[in-house]
Amino acid sequence: MAQEELPRRLFIGLRPPDTVLAEIERAVAPLRSNRDGWRWTPRSEWHVTVRFLGTTQQARAVATTLGAIAARTPAFPVHLGGFGAFPAPNRARTLWLGMDQGEHRVAAVERALTPALDKLGFPPERRRFSAHLTLCRISEETDARMALVELGRMPIDIRWTVDELVLFESTGGGPGSARYVPLAVGRLARPVR
Repeated sequence: MAQEELPRRLFIGLRPPDTVLAEIERAVAPLRSNRDGWRWTPRSEWHVTVRFLGTTQQARAVATTLGAIAARTPAFPVHLGGFGAFPAPNRARTLWLGMDQGEHRVAAVERALTPALDKLGFPPERRRFSAHLTLCRISEETDARMALVELGRMPIDIRWTVDELVLFESTGGGPGSARYVPLAVGRLARPVR
């Protein structure tokens, strides 16, 4: 008899390598000040979310699905660049680093996961996919246009080859106190040449 799983808050994401994390840290360091209500995401939590799943007792089934999709997805290059804010720069609650190149490949991975996750009971995402790495959460809507201009002045050339998908568990109390623990890794296939 299979053992029942405990409920876990899960998402599938991309984990940049340490060299990329160091480059991001260098790029945003000049702006990381003690602004009231600005909670800068720690380097250990930087990732690109491919698909948020929520709380579920299906971590093993999701890990199996993730592995199968990853095995038939070729590794691909991405280039991080361009800073932005949600919901809008003049009323920001979140600052992020986007993708200049490769977002369509990340979106393709999300689309490949959708039918398999749907079979497990995870409905398709309703929001338009936007590959980004969250840098900062702001407690109240703020005009962040000047901060984005400052970030935009930072010369960045952040690239890596995505060669794995990671199933993360989000633990802790929520934004600002969450930790992201890798539960499973699906290795991508060799890139097509």
